Amino acid sequence: MEDTATRGLVRGLPELVHRVRRGIPAGGGGFVRMKRFGRLACTDAGIHPCSRHQRVIPMKRLPTFLLVIISLLLPATPAAAQNTLTFLGGVNLATLDISTMDPEFGEWGTVRRLTAGLAANISLGDRLDLQLGGSYAQKGASINIPESGLDGSDDEFEAALQIDYLELAVLGRARALGADDGPRLHILAGPFMAFEASCQSYLKFTLGGETREDREDCGDEGRSTFDYGVAGGGEIQVGLLDNVDLSLSALYTFGLANLDDAEGSEDSVRSRALSLRAGLVIPIG
Repeated sequence: MEDTATRGLVRGLPELVHRVRRGIPAGGGGFVRMKRFGRLACTDAGIHPCSRHQRVIPMKRLPTFLLVIISLLLPATPAAAQNTLTFLGGVNLATLDISTMDPEFGEWGTVRRLTAGLAANISLGDRLDLQLGGSYAQKGASINIPESGLDGSDDEFEAALQIDYLELAVLGRARALGADDGPRLHILAGPFMAFEASCQSYLKFTLGGETREDREDCGDEGRSTFDYGVAGGGEIQVGLLDNVDLSLSALYTFGLANLDDAEGSEDSVRSRALSLRAGLVIPIG
């Protein structure tokens, strides 16, 4: 079987799906090696998934990331009440923009995952703020697999790449419409950077009427764990209670880093995500 360890991030999960579809008949058995997404992705379609140690990348750097977020938000402690702190949560509609893809393996699609964080808004004037944000952002992509059933069978396949990040953003926040005592529309734009916290490939398949699930650590070879890019979007802020506002926002992050850094790979893989968020805004200081 061909070794795919040096062919980049883009092909590991689609090839796993392809080989499970073509190489393991219902009621039979076999092995699939996928070095880029874990040391061994192994299934026995007729009996059970092969036993092995499952590992999720430990978040060893989480305390460091939290300190970075706190250090960014501390300067937001204001001397005036125009400065605010927003507690945010919502959903990410995430995918990967890939330069090349073999149609036989399927197409990358969108996954719905979660995001949560904080944003400190520092007033720079009547209509302009600086927003310093930190969030835990779940991203990735799904595989849209063509012709899910094999030869008219009921075999089904569902696959996704799940990448979690600790994300930092520095955004300009300009008020486009509205007054202080009413609904306000803000425009957001600026750079972001993201540090990977965990990465897994996920495969769910039904063969011979039996459903199996498999998760694999992505491993450390052939991919980048740091992302950066630009973000832009809008926010509507309305009064909810005394000194508490409701924030509804949409923010699109456009990754510029190539996440596929395998030696000899000609693929480029870049993150894309639309964050739909709701939050509570409180004055600080």
